[in-house]
Amino acid sequence: MPHEEHEPEPTTPPDSARDVGDLQDKPAPTAPPPPIDVCAEGANATLAACMLGPFQLRQRGQVVNGWNGHKTQPLLKYLLAHRDRPVPRDALVELLWPDADPDTGRRNLHQAVYSLRRILRTADPDTQHITFRNDCYVIDDEIDVWCDVDLFERFATSGRGHNTSGDAPAAIESLTRAAAYYRGDYLADSPYDEWTVLERERLRMLFHEAMDTLGDLLVSADRWDEAIAASQQLLNHDPLAETAHRRLITAYAAKGQRSLAIHQYRLCEQALERELGLKPSAETAMQYTHAVQLSPGSTTKRI
Repeated sequence: MPHEEHEPEPTTPPDSARDVGDLQDKPAPTAPPPPIDVCAEGANATLAACMLGPFQLRQRGQVVNGWNGHKTQPLLKYLLAHRDRPVPRDALVELLWPDADPDTGRRNLHQAVYSLRRILRTADPDTQHITFRNDCYVIDDEIDVWCDVDLFERFATSGRGHNTSGDAPAAIESLTRAAAYYRGDYLADSPYDEWTVLERERLRMLFHEAMDTLGDLLVSADRWDEAIAASQQLLNHDPLAETAHRRLITAYAAKGQRSLAIHQYRLCEQALERELGLKPSAETAMQYTHAVQLSPGSTTKRI
């Protein structure tokens, strides 16, 4: 492992005479909701980060709460998101304190790093979680980091590959696993942080693609209940996804639930009108017409 440089940074918390802006003691934030089971998969990792949906962190299986100062968590989020490469100190200063002069910004960063290290050492005192070398900070490369984004992408990509090669059962299995990791948009509790925008949209598009593929495969296999669940999950994140509305219309009609198929079309109409001022596409309208004419037990047209 490369030799770590030792930067000058405080070893004790600043008192009021040394306060540099946003380093004041702040009340502990409200604890986040308990992590869901998918995040518990990383219980054996040094750090387990759930970044799809609201941010959650576990350290050797224990939920990390009580973030000191309002910059420690954003700092950790950024370092975790860029853990494959060192982040220059000045880039972190510009990101977290864009209006500060260079000296104040660096003092703020040193203190935020100190606070973050102290939080992480509470449960793991013998581990150096964040290293500093060549004027850069990075999550130590010897630390075992589990992240839901990595697994979501792995299974979504493998599902796409299985589907391309014509292996529908393997594609369904992979895409179902990918769907389980997508609790919500990337770092949903940081909607105004500019650095998250492109990654959030990229992952959102990958999720949309994965759920469309999964839904189509389940419809083709006549696995109606699973197709309904997958389509509803997509609509929970994107109420304007007409593909999901159409699959629900198809699935309800195939199950003989004509009233639910009609209701789903009405929901689609309302969502599109409310958000975009548009009507459902011709394809969706045709699927609706087919559904209302379908008698229970008939075979429905695939979409």
